Amino acid sequence: MPAVPSPDARPAALDPLIRRHRTALRYVALLAGPPALGFVGEHHGLRGAMIPVLLLMLLAAVLSPATAAGPRRSAAVTGGRPSVQRLRQRQRQGEDR
Repeated sequence: MPAVPSPDARPAALDPLIRRHRTALRYVALLAGPPALGFVGEHHGLRGAMIPVLLLMLLAAVLSPATAAGPRRSAAVTGGRPSVQRLRQRQRQGEDR
């Protein structure tokens, strides 16, 4: 994966208000997350404190577009590079000739 994605791979520009809300939510999560885990850990132990983290990770995986069924990423998302499947198809076509 390239360190800097191509301009085609970047998501469309979001409304500045949406960006501000996302930034505020991330900031609150950064500040409130560790104390919340400590509070739950004090009452339910380390394993009990990690269960909400696990549930949030599973929720993020389910809601993530990367795990959605359907067509795979386009060339614009992969930075203009052909997919491995296309490379294999080209190799097979070369062998058939």
